[in-house]
Amino acid sequence: MRSFIVGLFILILALPLLPVEEGTYEEEITPPPPRGELLRALQLPEISVIGDLQTLFSSNKEEEDRNKVSLEELEIALQSWIYPTIRGDVFIAFHEHKGHTQAEVEEGYVSFLNLGKGFSLIGGRKRVGLGKENPLHPHHRLYADNPLVLTELFSEHGLIGDGATLSYLLPSKIFTYLDLSTWQVVTPEKGEGMPGLEKTLHTARLWVSTPYKEGELEVGLSFARGAGKEPVKIRGLDWTFRRWPGAFGRDLLRMELFWAEHEDFKKKGWYLLGAHKFTRYWEGALRIDNAELVAEEGKEKALSLIASKYLTETSVLRFQYQYCDRPQGADNRFWVQVIFGMGPHAHPLE
Repeated sequence: MRSFIVGLFILILALPLLPVEEGTYEEEITPPPPRGELLRALQLPEISVIGDLQTLFSSNKEEEDRNKVSLEELEIALQSWIYPTIRGDVFIAFHEHKGHTQAEVEEGYVSFLNLGKGFSLIGGRKRVGLGKENPLHPHHRLYADNPLVLTELFSEHGLIGDGATLSYLLPSKIFTYLDLSTWQVVTPEKGEGMPGLEKTLHTARLWVSTPYKEGELEVGLSFARGAGKEPVKIRGLDWTFRRWPGAFGRDLLRMELFWAEHEDFKKKGWYLLGAHKFTRYWEGALRIDNAELVAEEGKEKALSLIASKYLTETSVLRFQYQYCDRPQGADNRFWVQVIFGMGPHAHPLE
């Protein structure tokens, strides 16, 4: 027994001296890449694609996209950290506009996320932070179309501008955030939305969020004022209540109201949205719209029923029926929508 232990000990000591044959594990070890290659990889932006494919069936024969499949929007996102607290984001959108597909920089901005003392700054092109829904990209909404009040006051594709936003997180017990912004409006184009929005626009938004009855209650106040002797003025109020009854369940109730003034007329509008997630994959929603027309007298009213099937966290199949009552008559609409996301920006949909 003693001789066996001594022989085993000698064999262990001699192992490093044995010749290494081709194809052994030592040849399969890959050395780390040079440091320069690692730095170059970190400087490459995250590239992602999000598509919004829709089919609209409508009783209104004047509908532009009636009874055809259309790529409503294709968004390419380029995102990267420039510095530990500085981030750059660029979103290039291809979308249908008056029967043609056009490309534009929907957003392109730099975020200085920590200026100290609760302040942050964003500069560049961005969806204007007026209200709750306008800052959201369309693929994050729970419905296929644009709420009537946002289309009437802003445009079909929302309100977008070049400018800067200074934000301040107030040192209070509940979450309180203040945004002060100045913009040169890019969208809407002339002839769309409310008159006066094609000029310089100053906006402010104060919003608070607090726990409420096993959920979260959020309230926001928005204000916008244009340039000129008789500027456009817009006031907004929004509130949102969310509740998560289970691991995959969610209840949401949201309302937005807008009051707008320009020269000799005043317009207002609102919508109410309620949604309930029945299972991990299925969600139902109801939306009521009421908006005064900007270009003429009268109102538009609509009732929408929405069913969404979440295929993955970044892709959804949606069905939406809408009854819309206009001064010229009533319309019935039905959308089939597919949203698909690829890449790191394809984050979970709202």
